[in-house]
Amino acid sequence: MLEEREKYIREFFDSLSDEEFVAMLLECGIERTKRASESDYVKTFCLDEKEIRGEKMSYWSFVHGTVTVLPFGRTQAEKRYLLDTVLDHLPKVTGSEGDMNIYCIQKNGYSESCSYTEFGEQKPFETLSTKMQSEYILVVDGNLRDRKFAQTYREFVKWLVRLSKRLGVEEVLVEIKDHAKYSLIQNRNQGNNGEPFSEIFEMVSWVEKEESNWCEYLLWEESEESNYPLMLEERYCRKKKGKEVQAMTNELLLVGTLVAYFGFMLLAYKLFGRAGLYGFTIFATVVGNIEVLLLVNAFGMDQTLGNVIFATTYSAAKILSEMEGEKGPDYAKKATWLSVGTTGVFMLITQTWAWYAPADGGLLQQVFSNSPRIMLSSLVVYAICMLVQIAAYKFIWTLQKHRESGQWVRAGVSTLFTQLVNTILFTLFAFLGVYEFSVMVDIMLASYIIFIVTSFWDTLVQIVAKKTCKKSNILFKEID
Repeated sequence: MLEEREKYIREFFDSLSDEEFVAMLLECGIERTKRASESDYVKTFCLDEKEIRGEKMSYWSFVHGTVTVLPFGRTQAEKRYLLDTVLDHLPKVTGSEGDMNIYCIQKNGYSESCSYTEFGEQKPFETLSTKMQSEYILVVDGNLRDRKFAQTYREFVKWLVRLSKRLGVEEVLVEIKDHAKYSLIQNRNQGNNGEPFSEIFEMVSWVEKEESNWCEYLLWEESEESNYPLMLEERYCRKKKGKEVQAMTNELLLVGTLVAYFGFMLLAYKLFGRAGLYGFTIFATVVGNIEVLLLVNAFGMDQTLGNVIFATTYSAAKILSEMEGEKGPDYAKKATWLSVGTTGVFMLITQTWAWYAPADGGLLQQVFSNSPRIMLSSLVVYAICMLVQIAAYKFIWTLQKHRESGQWVRAGVSTLFTQLVNTILFTLFAFLGVYEFSVMVDIMLASYIIFIVTSFWDTLVQIVAKKTCKKSNILFKEID
């Protein structure tokens, strides 16, 4: 009779699941007073103490397979950072002697390319686009002790669901088993059918405004005005805006300076006649050889500041050639040699400044002593080009038989030809051996574009001078 009762109770215990068995122990109060293995009630109906349900037994369950994920990110490093962070924060698939292992493998090759930086800025045209791989293979491997199939299956599905919410899961092929049960979790990419894990991905806010993904909190908070991080906007974006404002200021200043220089030139001619243009040409040549040391950015190009004031000297030479009769070209040459001589003396004086011991740091000494080649090149090329322009202007006017009409043609052609010579000679004299040939070509093109624009303005000023300055020596009598 006792053996039948023992057999019945044993079969009853065997029919219980783990949860039912633990619930029964708790209901009977056994767990509250002592461990189940120490219970006399349980020992009475078990032949072997190692089979007691309350004692930890050597159950094993196994997880093996792969999961393909697609982390988002603006760079490859950011993709991997998001992936690693997500994996670190997923629930564990546990075992008493070690949890499930996860090995992350980036697929070979690349699956996408991007021509923008991580700040959303277009890369230079000559820069190759960045190639990135979006797919990673997660190899899951776990030999989990003291875990039965149901517990491991439950923990793994929780792990996979959490992963699928935060990262795009493209393909799943994982087997879970113990000594009695086996299951294959398979989710291949087959369109809209049979993709439960890929469908639970939480969409990012820049795709669905009302949605947000957990991984977005790992990314920097973007500024509303740019793609820069909010905390770095002041350092980078405002500096960039400052450069844009500065460039706009440079453009306004250049235009204003151009108008002012030509205005002063016309005023000098109106008040003092040829002498006024002689004086202005000397002044403009000296100042221009100083300004040629200053590089500014305006209208999207780097250019020397001296380009503007040098344009007035060529205009002065053409006014003399146009309005002073047959001796006009000779007067223009006189203005040229006066300005070249004066500037040469000025350059010699500035070079002696380096011999003095300054009391204030010697800023001017540094400026003039470090750039004698540029100043000398500027002066020599100026002298050559002024003579070339005078000759070209006289030649074209002779072809036109000294007709009053055709001023746009002779002024424009002579200026464009002269400035082409000016650009080539100055770039070669000043920068040969300093920059590569391709850089020198860029400097030539930028400078010549500026000269083309100023040549039209220059011709316009010449026409204005012809109409307004017929009586030019109103303050004192002209002296030849």
